[in-house]
Amino acid sequence: MVKSFDMENSKIISFTLNSSFALWKKPDINEGIYLTYNSIPKPALLGILGAIIGLGGHTQAFYSKAKLPEFYTCLNDIKCGIVPVAPNGIFPKTVITYSNTVGYANKDGNLIVSEQTLLKPQYKIYLLINDVNAHHKELYDNIRSGRSIFIPYMGKNDFNAWWLKESFAEHPFTVDKKSKGRKSISTLFIKPASRTVRDDKIDPFATIIDFSSPLAEESYMSFEQLPVGYDDVTYNYAYEDFVFTNHLLSEDFIAATPDLYYLPEEDFYIQLN
Repeated sequence: MVKSFDMENSKIISFTLNSSFALWKKPDINEGIYLTYNSIPKPALLGILGAIIGLGGHTQAFYSKAKLPEFYTCLNDIKCGIVPVAPNGIFPKTVITYSNTVGYANKDGNLIVSEQTLLKPQYKIYLLINDVNAHHKELYDNIRSGRSIFIPYMGKNDFNAWWLKESFAEHPFTVDKKSKGRKSISTLFIKPASRTVRDDKIDPFATIIDFSSPLAEESYMSFEQLPVGYDDVTYNYAYEDFVFTNHLLSEDFIAATPDLYYLPEEDFYIQLN
């Protein structure tokens, strides 16, 4: 595991994941309908990356709170950035209803399941790869060549995911926040905690938008709470609040936001966490 940022042995790559459908099931609703997150949660993304290099997934041991899945323990250190490729970052959704014919599901009658499902989801994925990490290196090689050991899927094993080799790219980057380019963050980024009544510090989120620059003609800002990992004690999801926007951002906000990497060829920042 990489304990600190290693600029010399690190590279940023990207590729675009596609599927016809996706269901990132929310765990807090299962009465009558399953609802989905709009963006891919990091634990699910790690599962896809694990499939690409052949790491094991969820087993009964995980659900008995005895062992985290192999893909999570091996890849949890990798820094990721996600861009939902859709107008305003929001994918169209539909509700699919079907009868679950599995025997144990019909013990008390025919079980009818309704699932909110994303249509044609597409995500641009950024990864910070460390060349001295064997799992990272294997990911780099497999993604670049369009090869996967297991079939990746988006939330359900009948929602196959794929990427084109042509979507793979390697990006020069810097961690300097004093760039003179556009002050925008292309990926989802974590919303800073709001200021409390007792807190007299400046809330950097209060000055997020650079109002000295004209707003984009089709400007947007969306928010979503997403899982970022598993709680070490309960094994339930740990969450963060994320923002996705095409607004230009203030210098103060950029300076206060952690885990930013500037891509000079694209002239924007990405957040990898």
